[in-house]
Amino acid sequence: MENLLSNLTAPPLDNPSVHVWTISLLPPSNYTHLSEVLATDERERAARFRLDHDQERFVITRAALRFILGAYTREKAESVKFAYGNSGKPSLANPHSNLHFSVSHSHELAVIAIAKGRSVGIDIEQIRDDLEAEDLARRFFSAAEIAILERVPPSERLTAFFRIWTGKEAFVKALGDGLARPLNSFDVVLDAAGRPQLTGTRPDLQEMRRWTLHAVEIAEGYASSVAAEGAAEPILFAGNWE
Repeated sequence: MENLLSNLTAPPLDNPSVHVWTISLLPPSNYTHLSEVLATDERERAARFRLDHDQERFVITRAALRFILGAYTREKAESVKFAYGNSGKPSLANPHSNLHFSVSHSHELAVIAIAKGRSVGIDIEQIRDDLEAEDLARRFFSAAEIAILERVPPSERLTAFFRIWTGKEAFVKALGDGLARPLNSFDVVLDAAGRPQLTGTRPDLQEMRRWTLHAVEIAEGYASSVAAEGAAEPILFAGNWE
């Protein structure tokens, strides 16, 4: 692990591309050393988690983010500095950097999306059958999304729910609005191949044309989506961090 971290390199990031990194959240053998690259406020935040596994996952995700961003900016992981927006969304504090990133985690996996000169959002969710998906859809989905979900065969409905949900979460994270953006103020529907598409935004009907939404296949049993400002092709899996 230590050799991997010290020798981590980032592939060239072209403007139309989005890089996606996957991170295992199982504690590595050198877990105790990972917190050393975190800033004081990050270590304090980690200490506030009541459950050990939540604390471990935060430390691993944040350390991985620092090492990966450092590979792009050619900085040491501990030297990477963050700024935070009004909704708490982190960004690189370096005013000369035009890198944008987004982080999401679920169960034993985390993902990081990185783009150049454009806002980006990513979401990953473990597909859980203990979730009342249809109840959640009625609470948070738009009428168009509920109609799509109801047309999906029951055996495929749970996966369809998570594909729509991750598309919606990725879009909200890319916007950086947090809870200020109602989830039913835009439509994410599935095409014939089951891929999420942003097809409606309210009140600005033209807003959807300024964004690209992609499903990304991370691992079996998970759904994940990336939203990016402007055209964003292709989605490149830049590496695994484990």
